Order: sequence, then C-alpha cells, then structure tokens
Amino acid sequence: MAPSSFLTKYRRGTVALVLLLGASLSVLMWDLATRQESERLRTAFLSRAQTQAAVAQQRLSAYQEMVYNLRDAFIGQSTVSREEFGRVSRSLFERHAGVQALQWVQIVPHEQRTAFEQQVAGELNRPFLIRQRQADGSLLPAAVGAEYFVINYLEPLAGNEAVLGYDVLTAPTAPILQAARTDRQFKVTPVLRLAQSTPGQSEPGVIFILPYWRTNGSDRGVEGFLQGVFLVQTMLSQSHQLTTNEALDTYYFDVSDGTNPQVLYANFGGAEPLRDNPRLSLSLPADDPADLQTTFIMGGRTWKMVIRQNAEWARLSRSNQPRIILGAGLIITALLALFVNSLLQRTAQIERVVHERTRQLRASEARLQDILDHSPALIFLKDLEGRFLLCNEAFCRYSRCPREKIIGRLDGDFVPGEDARRFREMDAQVLAAGKPIEFEIRSTDPADKTLYLTHKFPLLDERGRPYALCGIATDITDRQAAEEHKRLLERKLLEAQKLESLGVLAGGVAHDFNNILTSILGNASLAALDLPENHRVRRQLAQIERAAQRAADLCSQMLAYAGRATVLTAPVNLSELIRDTAALLEISVGKRVRLDLQLDDQAPAVLGDATQLRQIVMNLVINAADAMDQRADGVVIVRTATHDLAAAFFEEAIHSPKRPAGRYVGLEVSDNGSGMPPEVLARIFEPFFTTKFSGRGLGLAAVLGIVQSHGGALFVESTPGKGTTFRLFLPATQVQAAGTRAPFAPIPGSLRGTVLVVDDEESVRLVGMQTLTVLGVTALGAADGEAAIELLRTHAGPIDLVLLDLTMPGLSGDETLRRLREIRPDLRAIIMSGFSEGEIMQRCADLGIAGYLPKPFDVATLTAKVQPLLG
Repeated sequence: MAPSSFLTKYRRGTVALVLLLGASLSVLMWDLATRQESERLRTAFLSRAQTQAAVAQQRLSAYQEMVYNLRDAFIGQSTVSREEFGRVSRSLFERHAGVQALQWVQIVPHEQRTAFEQQVAGELNRPFLIRQRQADGSLLPAAVGAEYFVINYLEPLAGNEAVLGYDVLTAPTAPILQAARTDRQFKVTPVLRLAQSTPGQSEPGVIFILPYWRTNGSDRGVEGFLQGVFLVQTMLSQSHQLTTNEALDTYYFDVSDGTNPQVLYANFGGAEPLRDNPRLSLSLPADDPADLQTTFIMGGRTWKMVIRQNAEWARLSRSNQPRIILGAGLIITALLALFVNSLLQRTAQIERVVHERTRQLRASEARLQDILDHSPALIFLKDLEGRFLLCNEAFCRYSRCPREKIIGRLDGDFVPGEDARRFREMDAQVLAAGKPIEFEIRSTDPADKTLYLTHKFPLLDERGRPYALCGIATDITDRQAAEEHKRLLERKLLEAQKLESLGVLAGGVAHDFNNILTSILGNASLAALDLPENHRVRRQLAQIERAAQRAADLCSQMLAYAGRATVLTAPVNLSELIRDTAALLEISVGKRVRLDLQLDDQAPAVLGDATQLRQIVMNLVINAADAMDQRADGVVIVRTATHDLAAAFFEEAIHSPKRPAGRYVGLEVSDNGSGMPPEVLARIFEPFFTTKFSGRGLGLAAVLGIVQSHGGALFVESTPGKGTTFRLFLPATQVQAAGTRAPFAPIPGSLRGTVLVVDDEESVRLVGMQTLTVLGVTALGAADGEAAIELLRTHAGPIDLVLLDLTMPGLSGDETLRRLREIRPDLRAIIMSGFSEGEIMQRCADLGIAGYLPKPFDVATLTAKVQPLLG
C-alpha cells in the first residue's frame, strides 16, 4: 500500500490513540483535581475549626481556673482581708480579659448581721447595709431573715458599686447558690441580666460560682462563695480575638434546657452580629455533617459550639487549578500527538543507526577483551551486586573456570566459601570508601602459593556515585619474597648492631673488671705465701682465689660476646663443675630458696667450654630462683644423669635439631615456682625478650646458643602455678676430664734481675711488683708509657724485662714498647692484657714480644711467665 501524503495508516492510528487517551486522561485529572480542591478546603476548614474549638475550650477552662485560683487565696487562711482579696483579684485580671467582677459572697447569720454591717462599714469608711432586690429591681435594706448571702468583697469596685452588700438570696441565682452549698460543687448560671447592668451596658452575663469551706479538720460548712461575673459575649469573643479566622462561622448556644437552646455568642468570619444588633434572633443551625460541633460542660451547664464553613471564604479560596489542569491536559495531548508523529518518523532512521553502532560497539568490546587477555595481571569488573561483567583470560586461569561460567555470576558460585566471603567484604569496603584500596590475596588453590596485590577501585557516574567495581591483581610473589628477604637482612643487621653495642660494653667492662680481679687474685696468692701450709686462713684464701677465677671466666665470656676472646673446649665433668660452683649458686639463689643437687658422679665427661657450661648452670638456676616470687618453700633441683638416646628423641627439642643417636649426659634444672603461660613460653629464647623488670633478655638466648654450639639439645616444660623444668643433653666423650691441677708453689728468692712493671692501674702494678719482689727480683713501677720511658733513660742499672699493660691512657702498650726499643733495642717484654692471646700476638707481631700474661693472674701464673726469662 502506498504511503499517504502525511502519515501512513499506522501512524494515523497511533496519533489518534494518543489523542483519545490524552483527552480521557485530562478529564480524569480535572475531576480528580476538583475533588482534591474540595478536600483541600474541607481539610483547611477542619484544621482551623479544630484549632478554634481548642482555643475556646482553653479560654473557658482558664476562666474557670481563675475562680479556683481566687479560692486558693482563702485556703489555709483564718481570714482574708479586703486588701488581699483585691490584690489577688487584680493579678487575675491582668491575665484574663472579659471579667466584669470577682466577688466574695459571705454567708451571714441573722444574729451576726449588725456586727457584720458595722465591721464592713469600718473597713469601707462609709455606711454599709445588707440590701435585697425588690420586685421593681431596686435594692433596699434587707428584711429580717435567718441568714444572708452578702456580696462582701468586690473587685473592681468601679462600675459594680450597686451590688456591694447585695443579698443574693433574693437574686435569680439563689437556687443555684443553694445547690452549690449543698453539693459543694462548682456551678455556672444561665445567661442573665446582671444586677449592675446600666442602660449603656446591658450585655448579658454569666456567673461562675464556687463554694468555699474550710478543710483544716473542723467542717463548719460552707462559709461563702467565690463568684466570677463575666460578660458572656465579651468572654467568648476572647478566643476569636486570639485566632480571628475568616473561614469560620461560629455559634455558641446554651443547650442545658434541651428544648429551648439559648444563643450565647456568634462570630461570622470575624464579624459579631449580636454585638452589632443585640436584638438579632439566632436559632440553633440544623445539623450538617460538614459542621464541627463541640460541647462544653461546666458547672452543670451544657454549652454547644457549632462551627460552619464560611461561604464567602470558600468562594474566594477556590482556585482555578481544575480548569487549568483540564486546559493544560488537552494542550499537552495535542503536543504529544505531534511529538509521537515526529518520533515515529525518526524511529526507522534511529534503528538503522543503533544497528550500526551496536556492531561497532561489539567490535570495540572484542578488541578490548583481546587487550585484556594479553595482560599478565588479573582484571575483572563487577556490578554493585557483585556479579561479574567482564574478566580477562588471566582471571579465568586464576579462577579455574571458563569465562562463560564467570560472567553474570557471584564469587560464591565458583570460589570456596571463605574466600568468597573475604572478597565480598573487600568489595563492600571499597564501595563504602568510594576510593581505590589495595589488598593482598593468595590463590584460591591451597597448593598455589602465589601472592597477588589487588588494586580495587569504584567506577563513578557523573554524579560521583559508584555503578561498578573494577579490580586489577598483580603477581607480587617474587617481590614479596625479596622484601621479606630484605626485612630479614635488616632485622639481622639490627640484631648485629645491638650485639656489637653489647660487645663494646662487655669488652670495656671485662677490661676494667680484669684489672680489679688481678689485684684480688694476686693479693690472695701473696697472702697465702706468707702463711704456713696448715694455717686455717689458707682455706678462705683458696676460696677467694677460686671465686676470683670464676669471675675471670665470666670476663672471658664477656670478651667472647665482644668477639675479643677465644673459646677453648676440653673434656668437662658436669657433676664436678656444678659441685665446684655450688657455693656461688647458693649465694645467687638466696636464703629463701633451697638448692638441691642430685649429681651423677659416674657420668662421663662432655667436650665443651667450662666457662660457657658454667654460664648455662648459673643462668638456669638464677632464672629458677627468680620464678619463686616470694615463696618461702621454693626448691631448685639440679640433676645430672647419663642417657642413651635415639635420633627421634630430639624432634621434640627446641628448634628440633638433628642429633645422632648415642650416649648423652643430661642436665636438668627444675623449680616449683610460678611457671609460664604458653604465650610467654613461646618467646623465652628470643634475644632481648624478658619478663623481669631489670632483665636484659639474653640469658636463655645464650643458653640455647651454647647448647646448640656444643651439639646438644634443649627441652623445656612449664605449667602455670606448678613450676618449670629445663632439660639439656650434651654428647658424652670417652676422654676423661682433667683433674684439678695442684697449685703452683713459687719458691721465694729463686729469681734474679730487674723488672719494670708498667700499668695505669696502681693495684695491678703493686701486685706485680710485690710478687716479683717475693721471687727475689728488683721491681720498678711506672704508671704510664711516658713514665716508663723516662725511668728507662734515668735508671742507673740494667733492666732485664718489662711487664707492659697493653691498654693505657696516653701512650698505648705497643706504642710504649716501640719507644722503649728506641732506647734499648734488646729489651725483652711481656704484654699484660685481659684480651685474647691470639689478638695480642697479632697486634704486636712486629715487636717481637717475649710472652703474654693474661689478666687476671696469680703469683703462680706470673712466676711461670717470668721464670724462663730470669732464671
């Protein structure tokens, strides 16, 4: 079919359908807008009417509360003066408008009439009589009666003078007063003409009546009434003055009588018709569901409030919105029809363009995918729900899934549950932060140890909101290993620097300490030479020598820390070593801890450094004693034994060392102290880890190092609250341990010659000189290198030998020897030092020294060194 000149039939039908639907929708919207407009007016009316009703209720309650407040001034008072009544009343007037008067009506028995009239006349300073209303409305002196209800207090007096002294038993309100006296309840009168009304002020009023009686324990009956006299229209108009509303027509009626409602007040959109025309007659409006009606019940009266929508306000408040909506809808329908027609014309052209663009987009996606597949990094793209939109071939290999099983699925569909949960948490963290975050992840295959650095970042739209999440993961396994190796080297360097600092400190301390020990050991040896063989003091001197020698051994160990001493190994009997150290151990543990030695005297020797082995014993025993805290029953048990052990036995040792099967000598140190929790036990062999306030954290680390360097193994068991046991096993040797050598007994006067002793420490210098003197040698002393050089120049006789300290202030020992050789090239010298002999010989190799004397030394050692040179 040939197309028409303007539209094809298809397009005409579509446009016609749009016109029909648009017109129908416009009519529906007009009807809906009309209904909404009516509902809007109704809602606005009800809102205003409810507010007006609430305000009216609040105002009426305030007037009622005012009478109660007035009564409160009487409660608890034996009497209330006229001035006090006036003051309280005036304060109430300030808060409430529309009040004609506040009155105190006092019940006066006849027998008190004369006294009452005289009292009031005195208070007013003018004549006063109780008066009654006559038939013509006039007030005359009251006739004799049993009692009188007299208006005694009155505020304000101006305008109300006519009712002062008025006996209201003759008023129309008398029955209501009697009823209030009987039931002691608050009462409200009907609308009535007030006694104080004048031709110029004839607005009807209403009276609120509240009986008063004392409540102090003696009920003397009602003594009077507090009355609030209100101009009814003025009173009711107050709420409208506060919230004048042109939308409301308001009526107030007294419907207490049921059949004859009495109009009280009316307000039509802010106008007051009864005030403008007092003779206007208004009747109760017929019930209308659209009205808002409220009933007020006060003091036995029922007042009805009817609020009706003001017709003029409703007319003015209606908008043109429904008509505008209808017109706009029809115009929009026409424009929409034109737009649809234009849109249909372009549809075919757009479809052709979309088809071409789709082809180009698919080609571009294929190129992008090809680029991504050639990237070694893992690349993926997810939507906000975590479903994969894109991934490359490297990611498929990582996931061990083909691409078609990844796209459109979640991590949990092909990744183990724990890994999937972790990936979801990472994605949520990135999306919440709105910025890139890097994570380290491992392969989901437990056998694959590859580590990836994953860079995840959100893709944001033009408003800055994320619409997808992209991730790029790079294999950093090799880089991580290199960084870990670097950190390990840095940690080792730091530990080496710490140990180097410790070594410098240890070397300095050992040097100074060796000088002190030289004085102690030398003087003890000299003292022993002056005593007979069986003298009782010799035993104490021998103990001093052994203790000094132990201290010297510790100095050697400190020099070993400093790298300035040589560690020597020899067969050592552990039981004998411990027994020789027992005295020092007992001093170390203190009196509060008992030391129990259970030593195997038949145990074979071990090959090791006695000083280091002694250090093991000392460290373990001192640690055990420290674990006792303040226990009075602490026991440290030191036990040795021989064991034949299999290689598998050592698998449970610290660091699981590989040790051969064979015979081992075991050392066990146990205590009943506080024990250690697992987290402390796991770290006790770390260097510088300590739980002691003054500890250095090196003791147990040194123990483990010494045991392993001796080819042994170390075990530890500890239970909190029960104690700790250390067990170590060292390989036994068939070589017998050397026995204790017999002390060398130098022969006094056996040597001849002159020896120069050079040392900056006076105690060392004196010990050397005294020992040489005992041996028959002439001893000279010099405190430093310069003094030695000067003495060599000036001494008259020959000097056969020089004992020279290596470390001195000023000129060092080797420099001093060079200067001495310049004077006496053939001068022989022995170097004294606390450092190792090998280091000394290497340092002084070019000086040709005759020997090396280690510090500290005793008489026997010094004699053994100088005798070959002077004998």
